[in-house]
Amino acid sequence: MNTASLGLEKVAYTPNELITLGIVGSRTSLYRFVQEGRLRLTKQGKRSIFLAPHVAEFLGSLNGSPTSKTA
Repeated sequence: MNTASLGLEKVAYTPNELITLGIVGSRTSLYRFVQEGRLRLTKQGKRSIFLAPHVAEFLGSLNGSPTSKTA
């Protein structure tokens, strides 16, 4: 997925940047998406970062196919 077409200009984003950009509403929902496996977190030392391709994939999943699971 092309990160530039989604307005993602950086290589990686901090949790606060994702919240400020409106990609997620809160830190709680951000880490819930990580726990659910919908958004991939990368650690750089003690810092948590989100790589732009992973953020783009997450955004694509919101606009793409339904995320509901069938039993």
